[in-house]
Amino acid sequence: MNNKPKPLITMKDLSENIKPLLGLIIVIGVLLYFFLITWLFRNNPNVLSQVIIAMVGILGVVTGYYFGYSQGAAKKDDTIAALQPTQPNVGTANNVEIKN
Repeated sequence: MNNKPKPLITMKDLSENIKPLLGLIIVIGVLLYFFLITWLFRNNPNVLSQVIIAMVGILGVVTGYYFGYSQGAAKKDDTIAALQPTQPNVGTANNVEIKN
C-alpha cells in the first residue's frame, strides 16, 4: 500500500499558473509598498509624487507583460523554429569526405 500523501500543489499546476501568480504578487507588492511609503512620508509631498510615478511604471510593465509581450515572444519563437531548416546530423563519420 502506498500511503504517501498527495502534495498540495504540483509542478504542473505551478507551471500552468505561474504567470497569474507572478502578476498578483507584483501588484500586491506594489500596493503594499505604496501604502507603506505613503504612511512613512505622509508629510513630504515630493516623495509621494515619486512613489506614484514609480508605481505607474511598474504596473505598466506588469500589465504589458501579462497581456501582450510574453504572448508575442512565444509566437516569435514558434515562427523562428518553423522557418529554420532541420540541421544535418553533425558528428557522424559517414558524411566526411577528405580530398587531397
